[in-house]
Amino acid sequence: MNLRKVKLTDFCLVSIVLIATGFFQLFSISLDSVRTIEAIIIVFFSLFYIITNLAIISKVDEKYVLVFFIIVIIGLVNSIQRFNFSFVESIYSIRPYLWILLVYPLTGMVMNEETEHVFKCVLYPYMFMLFFRLLSFIAFNVFHFSLFPNIIQEYGSLWMRNSSIARVDVTGLMFINLVFAYFLYYKTHETKFEFFLVFIFICNLVIAEYRSMIIASILSIVAMIFFTKYRSVSISTLLIVSAVIVTGLAVRWFLLSDANTLQYRYYEFNYYRKLIDYHPWFGMGLLSKMNMNTNFILHGNLDTQMYIVDLGVMNSIVQVGIIGTLILYIPVFWKLISSLIKSVKDKDRQWAILISGILFYLLPASILQDLFAEKAIVALPFLLCILNIYKLNQLQKR
Repeated sequence: MNLRKVKLTDFCLVSIVLIATGFFQLFSISLDSVRTIEAIIIVFFSLFYIITNLAIISKVDEKYVLVFFIIVIIGLVNSIQRFNFSFVESIYSIRPYLWILLVYPLTGMVMNEETEHVFKCVLYPYMFMLFFRLLSFIAFNVFHFSLFPNIIQEYGSLWMRNSSIARVDVTGLMFINLVFAYFLYYKTHETKFEFFLVFIFICNLVIAEYRSMIIASILSIVAMIFFTKYRSVSISTLLIVSAVIVTGLAVRWFLLSDANTLQYRYYEFNYYRKLIDYHPWFGMGLLSKMNMNTNFILHGNLDTQMYIVDLGVMNSIVQVGIIGTLILYIPVFWKLISSLIKSVKDKDRQWAILISGILFYLLPASILQDLFAEKAIVALPFLLCILNIYKLNQLQKR
């Protein structure tokens, strides 16, 4: 690939990561506007890359991408029929799902450049924005002024813990960058990547305080350390150790959790479970706050505000049904598990580290953090890119 094209793709990738992690929100641009800008850039960048590099189509798992969009279209058709979605509301509802298109330029970039270079194009801008998110957190909670209002109130209101600390999101790209930071440290032994890893984890622990993400992050790091330190690791042994860690942390947090929080989660669960009963197999359709009917459903009972994203995979089940959710999830986890087993058998340590970090994060996180939710889906193209590249490497070895 020529230098000019490399610079263009790098610039586009860095720009997308910056936007996805809140760059425009530093300048008081709303989250909704940011997500529209994201979608436009991703579509144009991905289509431009595909048109100028047609061979990349055969390098990506096009079957999964096709099935993915079929599920999304079915959900959209259900929304149009049941909730009278307008054209604009339909476009808004599919914005997050356009992220999957990024898998094409990402796969092409990794094929034509060093893996480490592409990972750095994602990690560096993420660290840059994470620093500003930390500043926003400190300014509001320590010095009591809003440095970046659209960061501290990213979702329209303050995100509080125990009614005293305003939390700041670390975005859906957190776990991918956690894995990238560890992988780059393993490959280069540069101290800065070790610092990045610790910084990401501390920000997740302190400013976001998202329990399921903290547990998943610990599990991910433990898995990567396992495959770094030991020449031969039994996956069954790792699963047992991981289950013990997750169970211990989950019990600890459950016992220390505010009773009101647990009661509220149970309240939300019952509300959305009843919605699933109406359309269990293919879901109610895509839900958007822009549409009056679906906004009412998302809000829940009139006495309080419900948050479907709090309930993880239930978010997908409500919208695209049990069948749609299984079709979306099973191929991803099947490929991750089979790729990890293959890399361990081949004693391919770097791939074992990379894939285990992702797999052992998603195993517990998906229960309470839906991979296909609007916030988390930003990580999907990076995950699929890694699986594509591993598959291509295996084909080249034959």
